[in-house]
Amino acid sequence: MPPPTNRLSAQLARPFLVHLRSRLPATVLPIAARARAFHASSTAGQTEAKEGTPKATTNIHKLTPLTSEKHPEIKRDPKFSQLTDADLAHFHTLLPPTSILYSASPPTIASSDLMPYNLDWFNLYRGTSQLVLFPRTTHDVSLILSYCHARSLAVVPQGGNTGVSGGAVPVFDEVIVNMSKMNNVRRFDEISGVVVADSGIILEKLDEFLTERDHIVPLDLGAKGSCQVGGNVSTNAGGLRLMRFGSLHGSVLGLEVVSIEWDVEWGRNLVL
Repeated sequence: MPPPTNRLSAQLARPFLVHLRSRLPATVLPIAARARAFHASSTAGQTEAKEGTPKATTNIHKLTPLTSEKHPEIKRDPKFSQLTDADLAHFHTLLPPTSILYSASPPTIASSDLMPYNLDWFNLYRGTSQLVLFPRTTHDVSLILSYCHARSLAVVPQGGNTGVSGGAVPVFDEVIVNMSKMNNVRRFDEISGVVVADSGIILEKLDEFLTERDHIVPLDLGAKGSCQVGGNVSTNAGGLRLMRFGSLHGSVLGLEVVSIEWDVEWGRNLVL
């Protein structure tokens, strides 16, 4: 069977390990401090979400219609399979129970555990996924995509789900691969200023890690307490430090990705 090629394909490659060049201009630090204070005040009063759950959707009561209903011209590709009990059983052989979130029926109410993963930041796009997988390593990602490719299961990769264009949520019943449990700093070289981090690390967590070492991430966003570095890199996020440091892609030195053949590859000097 030829590999699926549209954006819902199980072969979607996202950055799972990134290099960022950290820089420390003294004039930027006060700006960063003010940005953090503003973000803290703007999110005060939100319901605290459990670990790995996008916070932006926890207080929504009136749900937007399903994306498939709002855009009936978009049809589910029949070449993609439906999720079965056998698929779920296989994923349980790959991941621990705490890394699998499943519901026998699509979520329909805001309080559903699955709803934050099916709904975008602005409550504009909503899917009907019944399964969220939380890989902890690049190897986990490889195993998940290998199986999804063999079964023709559509996949949508997801970070902090803070995007504003609906690209991180399913349109139909795609399997969601959420990166929030791949959230570690792997290593940091204080001489070169190069940090290696998982794609699921929260931007603010990475910035705090580097601030303690007299460095700074060349990126600052209002959603820094929720957004993840993998999503920042994949969208070339701008933010408050764009004019000072330039495009985020200019600071990315390499990516470790799971390729269309589900092999793990390391790329340097990639054109992003």
